Amino acid sequence: MPLTTVLMTQVIGYATPLLPYQASPIVVAMGMGKVPPREGLKLCLLLALLTFGLLVPLDYLWFGLLGWFG
Repeated sequence: MPLTTVLMTQVIGYATPLLPYQASPIVVAMGMGKVPPREGLKLCLLLALLTFGLLVPLDYLWFGLLGWFG
């Protein structure tokens, strides 16, 4: 797999924290907004499900159209 493909797939992983403590801006915003940890967890899990359900297949299709696989 080309280096460009590997680097672009890392963006998906970095942009998708499964738990709030994995992204410090989320923790700071939750503290400032007095958001309960359970609600932050729900948000992170929902975003992860949407990312892996919608964005990963779209990225795969896009990479295929660009010819970045092999």
